[in-house]
Amino acid sequence: MTLLLLNLATVTIAQIPSFDTTYKINKQTLRISTKVLDSNFVLLNSKYASRIALHDTIDGVGLGNIEFPDFDNDGYPDILLTYFGNNPTYYLYLFDPIGKLYKNISNYMSFPDAVQLKSNPKYFYSYHRAGCADMNWVSDLFRIVDFKIVQIGHMDGQGCDFKKELIQIFKVINDKEKGQLIAKLPYIKTLKNFDNKWEFIEKYWNQNVRKFE
Repeated sequence: MTLLLLNLATVTIAQIPSFDTTYKINKQTLRISTKVLDSNFVLLNSKYASRIALHDTIDGVGLGNIEFPDFDNDGYPDILLTYFGNNPTYYLYLFDPIGKLYKNISNYMSFPDAVQLKSNPKYFYSYHRAGCADMNWVSDLFRIVDFKIVQIGHMDGQGCDFKKELIQIFKVINDKEKGQLIAKLPYIKTLKNFDNKWEFIEKYWNQNVRKFE
């Protein structure tokens, strides 16, 4: 499979990103573009091999960035929207190579900053702040099945309360985040310092994913 970016044009109208991007995939053209409708809404379009792959009106208020990562490493560019605020919000469209269209992963906004596991690429882990200057935080382990997120793990970091500084890790059962307690770790002793948490999260999910399958 050959993926070639032919061109990328970026302009800003009323602080709303506007794109017209073309890829060449398997000798077929995939085009992704946006059109600013007004100060509130943007039209998001895509065509693949002359077929409509996406036609969706999205909120333009707070829209800070539009990216085209190959999120699931299938050789096709996906669409990631970032909305700025106190906590950034993300929306994800994955390309369906069978239907030749984009599908919105409706609950991706609850699993921001997702990273694919190196030990098992079927799984991803997210991260988001939960208060107290980012001393409290959450990371979730999940996979995408039929273009829907299936959560299997939940990590809850509580570093703000001196008496209850803990990292608790749960196996999600029947969509309940705190289903089965897998580990309870002392916050300070585990992380050593604030900046170590991202390294810890990445290492833990990669090394322990089998416990959550």
